[in-house]
Amino acid sequence: MKFDITDLCKSTEKLQLNILTSRSQNTRGNGNEVNIHNSGANPSRLVRSNSDQTLSTLVESSESSLSRNEGNDSATGNDVSDLASVFTSGSEETLTNHPVNLMGRSITAYSWMKQIPIVSTFLHSGVLVFKSANSFEKYQMGEKDDTFPILQTVSSKLSIFKKSSPIMTILRYKSSVEKYEFCKVYFKIYSTHINYYVLKFNYGDDVPEETVILLNNNSNKPTVDFEYLNSKFRIVGVTGTSSTFGTNGLIKIFVMKEKADLLTRDVTVINPNDHNKTKIKIGESNSLYKVIERQEKSNINERIDSEQPLVNIPLGCFVDEGNIKLEKNFMKNGTIKLFDYQVEHSEESLKMICILLVLREQEYRKYKGDNKPTYV
Repeated sequence: MKFDITDLCKSTEKLQLNILTSRSQNTRGNGNEVNIHNSGANPSRLVRSNSDQTLSTLVESSESSLSRNEGNDSATGNDVSDLASVFTSGSEETLTNHPVNLMGRSITAYSWMKQIPIVSTFLHSGVLVFKSANSFEKYQMGEKDDTFPILQTVSSKLSIFKKSSPIMTILRYKSSVEKYEFCKVYFKIYSTHINYYVLKFNYGDDVPEETVILLNNNSNKPTVDFEYLNSKFRIVGVTGTSSTFGTNGLIKIFVMKEKADLLTRDVTVINPNDHNKTKIKIGESNSLYKVIERQEKSNINERIDSEQPLVNIPLGCFVDEGNIKLEKNFMKNGTIKLFDYQVEHSEESLKMICILLVLREQEYRKYKGDNKPTYV
């Protein structure tokens, strides 16, 4: 269902997305599983569900306070009109009547909410990404000719020994039997406190690779900045690549203002067409880079906090839900929620999913403690 954005919210401040953390553990007994479920006055309590609980039920129950139309295909968006209207009306386009573009389109076009399940199996180390909960359920029940994943991650063991090897490859499915290398991810070190990921997107032999650089700020206030299609983005909820301890599992992509002073300022990409030689050069006008390198904590905090997003609602987020056991040896690892401008996944949305998968992998390999976030 597409969001009706004609009834715009009067104030973006009335909606706050608060993440509640709860100590959860998957226990097994009597054929039942433990599900984190929003219910009554205690949205973070643990509720035991039947063994035939479906993935869409798990998604919908965790989203019960936001969703008004449970049971719809998540690829076409459940009706969470308040959330959508905040995203589409809380921007400068509405406030100033000047058009604001997001990746080449009006920001108000991003009115489709996608809920994308991330699942894994006991036999494979990577994860499978499905376009919706319904799509995964059909795949789980054996309807694999008509339903299949959209993406699959494969971690590379060679990257430890060979610098030119990607740390991760993301495969894209064309059909149930055909997939190809859609994105290769390389990790590179710029300095003690700054490193970056190079994402190379492949569209075939006749089309040049597309490069996206994720710049990691590994200071006392870690962030990831990147630019794509003349739009600026900041990712929060990460711990940086140099930290041993991971986050509690909530990673958010925010759209930043056009004049935002990010870590991407005055950055030159060298040899973007050769992944072995691709590197960056940060110019002298990058003031955030300077205070990070000098580890001026108060200045870092001030500069990070001073750059507010264009909209207070994230364009996309990944929520780590642990490892919820499902039928047929599947496990649900989390959910990506993402705004898009069309029913089917756009190319832009697929890139945002890949970016979240890269950072999810970064945090997944760290110790995160016992707390897991749930939706409000």
